[in-house]
Amino acid sequence: MNATLKDLPLKDVPLYWPAFIAPSAREWIVERMSSAGTVDEGALEVLGAFTDDGYHSEKMQGSLSLKGGAVEYLKGLPLAEGVEGTTEFNADGFDIHLTQGHVGNAQLSQGEVKITGLSNDEEAIDIN
Repeated sequence: MNATLKDLPLKDVPLYWPAFIAPSAREWIVERMSSAGTVDEGALEVLGAFTDDGYHSEKMQGSLSLKGGAVEYLKGLPLAEGVEGTTEFNADGFDIHLTQGHVGNAQLSQGEVKITGLSNDEEAIDIN
């Protein structure tokens, strides 16, 4: 299955992303990114099958272009707000490329965030 999104409020992404497809990646988006912002453009590619045991994903990858987002990169730290940038993702994690935003009074002009380990509950984050 291939899907595209355009001008979708980020808070509505869970309505279009079934909970059984890459559940850990979906949970991260829902819990940490869905309070504000718009997906300007997005693409998703999913390959899987339903069996007697449920859904089995063979491949899930996609990309999003975000405008005006709010992101809680690490629980307990202040939100990054007014976030703009792009992200590529799969069932295991995200590569986020920031072009602007702010954390409190600190302005973000560019940055890279790599989140891995979502598919095996060994979440790690690298922020540059």
